[in-house]
Amino acid sequence: LAKSLKAGGARAVFDISVASKIALVENVAEFQRRVGCVPASGGFADGCSNGSSDGTRMLPMLTSSCPGWVLYVEKTHPHLIPYVSRVKSPQAIMGTLIKQFWCATEEVRLTADAIFHVAVMPCYDKKLEAVRAELMVGSVPETDCVLTTGELETWLEKYGSGWQLNHLHHHGDWCGDLDTLFLGTGDMEPDDSSPRTAIGDADAVESGGYMNALYRTIRGQDEERAMPPDADVPMRSGRNADVRECDLQLRNGRTLHFAILNGFRNIQALVRKMKLNKCTYDYVEVMACPSGCVNGAGQLPLKVGQTEQGPVRPPTQAERDEALDAVRNAMHSRVRASANDAHVNAQCAAIYRNWVGPGGADRSVFSTSLRSTESTTKQSMLTANW
Repeated sequence: LAKSLKAGGARAVFDISVASKIALVENVAEFQRRVGCVPASGGFADGCSNGSSDGTRMLPMLTSSCPGWVLYVEKTHPHLIPYVSRVKSPQAIMGTLIKQFWCATEEVRLTADAIFHVAVMPCYDKKLEAVRAELMVGSVPETDCVLTTGELETWLEKYGSGWQLNHLHHHGDWCGDLDTLFLGTGDMEPDDSSPRTAIGDADAVESGGYMNALYRTIRGQDEERAMPPDADVPMRSGRNADVRECDLQLRNGRTLHFAILNGFRNIQALVRKMKLNKCTYDYVEVMACPSGCVNGAGQLPLKVGQTEQGPVRPPTQAERDEALDAVRNAMHSRVRASANDAHVNAQCAAIYRNWVGPGGADRSVFSTSLRSTESTTKQSMLTANW
């Protein structure tokens, strides 16, 4: 795939795993600040569960990686903005890395406006995220264009090698044809000045990845030993298949409550609970699509009995579920590979040390802001900006 993209004119092709890992690291750090449970000797300190209206101590903390969910909050429930995480999505973090740092390296030496950065995503709403004013370098967008996986396959069929993404399989070294942000291996040596990046290694940043990484990290720090990679987070089913919950008892006696909510039916239920002050969660990972990003509207269509004339029949629900499971397993199997983790962690450590600064002095580059936005459906048709 990388070779085909380069044959089509791409100068460099990066795996977004590096940005995903940084998103997990920053997500954990923000949650620790909010609950006041920054790791100390012997476990976690006691913290508070509410506080300043700027969001620094507001709970539950709600994830911000799903643009559909973020836009919903900004347009219809702006009072929830202080609860939403300030951490950029992996797409936005990758844009920051490329347009603010990679472009200025000795090997590249380009200005931000000389780079056209294309992101491949499973979601059409990622196109809206890319044009947010908060995600610009001056007047230059950090992500210039977003293609869905379905659009990428169409491009490959028309202009590439005639490949179909459905027929591509993972073989051997996952990073063989991909570029690295740091070309010198000496730049990627880990040191003690960088935030711990070996975090949530068993989890991809798709539905459940944020919550799983947070649980594993906090439990490991509280118990002062890492949670085994093959150990599962003890999840339980909620009111429906798109709600999953778990609890973590800390040694100081406090219990943290986590949840994963997918789909707008569950999002609306969460909003109602928060409005009535009946939400018992400390952290909620929110995705607008049922089943999360693997079921994004921009994903490759499921082709059952496909012929040159078109599909013989629409897929059954069982076939849809089987296809979603296959995508999840493919994502997790790649992320679980030890070579992947070592490579990604080395790049993340180099980014924090060489670009962000010792000890993460300028980690604000991985944060963004939200704003109240008037919904166009509430505007007069005469005054609407069409």
